[in-house]
Amino acid sequence: MNSLPFKITNTSVFSGLGSFKQGIPVAKGFFTANELLAVFDEQQQLSDVYISVEKLWEDGSVKWLLVAGIVHLQANGSATFCVRPVKPDVREEELVVSESSNILTIKTSLEPVCRVSLQQPAKIELPQRANISMHFNGQTIDQAGLKHKEYEYLSNGLSHEAVKTSQLFDVVNENQKITIFQELHIFLSSGTVLCTLTVTNPSAAEHPNGTWDLGDPNSIAVSELGLTIQLIKGEATICASELEGAQHPTTIFQASSGGEQWKNRIHVDHSNDVTLPFKGFEALANDKCLLKGCTIQPMLICKAEAKNDLVIEVADFWQHFPSSLIVEGKTAQYSLLGSALAPTQELQPGEQLTRQFSIGYDSILEFDVEIAQSLTSSHQFFPLFSAPRDNNPFDSLIRKAVDGNNSFFEKRKRADVYGWRNYGELYADHERGNIPHDESFVSHYNNQYDPISGMLCQWFCSGNIKWKRLADNLAKHVANIDVYHTSLDKPEYSGGLFWHTDHYVQAYTATHRTYSSLQPNDVYQDHAGGGGPGGQHCYTNGLLLHYYLTGSEVSKSAMLSICNWIELYYEGDGTVIGTLLALKNAGNIGLKNVLTGAYPLDRGTANYLQALMDRFDLQGNTEDLAKCATIIANTVSPEDDIAQRDLQNVELTWFYTVFLQALCRFIYIKEQRLESDFDYSYAVQSLCHYAKWMIDNEYVYLEKPDILEFPNDTWTGQDLRKLCILSFAKAYLNCSEDIDNKLSTLTKGIHERLSLSTETDSTRVLCLMMQNAHYDVYSELPQPMELVKFNMKEHRKSAFTALLFYTIKNFSFNKERSQLAKRFPQLQKWIGKP
Repeated sequence: MNSLPFKITNTSVFSGLGSFKQGIPVAKGFFTANELLAVFDEQQQLSDVYISVEKLWEDGSVKWLLVAGIVHLQANGSATFCVRPVKPDVREEELVVSESSNILTIKTSLEPVCRVSLQQPAKIELPQRANISMHFNGQTIDQAGLKHKEYEYLSNGLSHEAVKTSQLFDVVNENQKITIFQELHIFLSSGTVLCTLTVTNPSAAEHPNGTWDLGDPNSIAVSELGLTIQLIKGEATICASELEGAQHPTTIFQASSGGEQWKNRIHVDHSNDVTLPFKGFEALANDKCLLKGCTIQPMLICKAEAKNDLVIEVADFWQHFPSSLIVEGKTAQYSLLGSALAPTQELQPGEQLTRQFSIGYDSILEFDVEIAQSLTSSHQFFPLFSAPRDNNPFDSLIRKAVDGNNSFFEKRKRADVYGWRNYGELYADHERGNIPHDESFVSHYNNQYDPISGMLCQWFCSGNIKWKRLADNLAKHVANIDVYHTSLDKPEYSGGLFWHTDHYVQAYTATHRTYSSLQPNDVYQDHAGGGGPGGQHCYTNGLLLHYYLTGSEVSKSAMLSICNWIELYYEGDGTVIGTLLALKNAGNIGLKNVLTGAYPLDRGTANYLQALMDRFDLQGNTEDLAKCATIIANTVSPEDDIAQRDLQNVELTWFYTVFLQALCRFIYIKEQRLESDFDYSYAVQSLCHYAKWMIDNEYVYLEKPDILEFPNDTWTGQDLRKLCILSFAKAYLNCSEDIDNKLSTLTKGIHERLSLSTETDSTRVLCLMMQNAHYDVYSELPQPMELVKFNMKEHRKSAFTALLFYTIKNFSFNKERSQLAKRFPQLQKWIGKP
């Protein structure tokens, strides 16, 4: 009987219950789809733990499992668990959920029932203990528009262990709308409730002249959005390890990070001022300060006679400041976004925040999961995004990201990358090139070159939990803050990923958006100075991997949002207005030419291909692969006159290597699917054509610094892409010796430069190494198939006729009206909102 082991670790100094949630990869054929699987410890099948099959291999066997739940571990202890098949049981599980009068009633073991409202977000009733609801700017949210609801049983084998409910609400406050997505997990044995709430401002920003500053008219002012806990019996107290020896406070207020840079300009408001009231937190009782400190993680203890204490805790309390917990008699208020004790917070258009809290009969810790190295050593799950092998010469350089005085953790402290909008983001220290010693310089990275993917792959193959924690924080930030969560702006903006802060300038009031009206012009050659999400900045690999490894619906939703946006960015929305605009822009660098069907040979097209392949990986729609083939055929050709591509003009064409990496992935997918067709042959021959040119012409970029505007080691990090491409292409070319010589020369030159560079631990260079230093994996993947002959003219397809036909066929007055309203907001008073 096959068994899949994994280990759970409690790194805290407290024994007790802890939650975990982990995606586990499964080798092809290890478990069949019709096997009933369950999670065991060394002795028995677990309760309060569930397992689900998330993805299958092409042969129908299990590829990804999700295991999650609550277990008990000793302080600094660990335990090994396993997944294995169980025999079907003829018994029927009791159905414990009933729905009536817009309330879901769930029976649990420790309490008679748990009631969940279908009309109010976070409205949870424990009839003998407490009632929980949400408040927004001083008012209870007692009515909301329910847009979606569902619930399902979560099982371990055949045994129901939890109930998952999800609801989507519209909440209107003073003519401003937010949406709240709620996901609850109610565990039937312990009665524990784990809740995830995602709050979104779905409006579109006005972004005048392409600037995206705080203070937008469609922002929502939040004094406090939080939980109200009304006790039915007993009394409430505040508990925290940081309060040991102090009197019981009635108020905890985390005003800032408590770090040395707590007033850093990363925290400016719309007036470009920092208005944080004081450093760290204060614990108060009757308006008297009992204790001051740097950081605190409080919990609310609801005591009742002859019953276990009820414990309510909001995760990452201090990291998401301003935060507060206030107790008045039998009522407590726990903030989720903003605090009534702090200056008003601004939820920008398209911005969202995800918070998690627990309700249980003990504090619920968060445990770490370690997957067996025998599983993670395989590169079959994310082949082109695996970590480098143990003997990779760049490994010690990459480890600087988590160890040493300039790790991502240390950079976070120095730039004070904390607070609800910033936490998890990477500090873009490389943009400080003109003022290298100015620690107050603020620049945001916004997932450029997909460090989420790099971090997860490093964790996946090394087991170092530091990588996982960085990736979790970053993925949550990117999915919430860096993605533009609206459908009401222009198609080329809505749902997209915001650019990183503009090069070499302060973020000012643009926060994690580009650009600010306060930024100077003409900072560098060809400085743009305006615009929103753009096709050259599109990264989905890491969000997809994060979803597989954690089950995060927030990451999955953000990944699909970016995929849909990038498709609209290049293909248009099919309206007459959109088509006319595409015709006007035909021939513009960086955009698809709708007259010829040609796509630019750049990183934008490469990222578009990666997004389509990620969506195919998730959803299995072969139309996405067909779309990739069309893009490839209209971007490169085995018959290209490469001299006409001007690849020696490095500043303008360096990103051709990003495209060729995407081409490698497409070839790999076709080989895994045994599809030796025209599209496969065309892709292989195109790759070989360009690889031959690379063998004869490529070099380490900084060997010719005079042709570069900024000759820094970011270029050396980009050089690593050449190793990936040539390592892959070697299997298809009859010049192994030439490729080996080129690879040896490039590897030596790149490693020497990076080893001696003072920039190697800068954020951008680290991210490039995390993503591209695994070139050795590329050489192991090809499984060349027989190539078929094809007619080049027939393979290249004109897109313009098809575009016209599609536009006419799908014509809609309402779509045209909506498009006009999005592009020309001044018309909305006559034609209405989008």
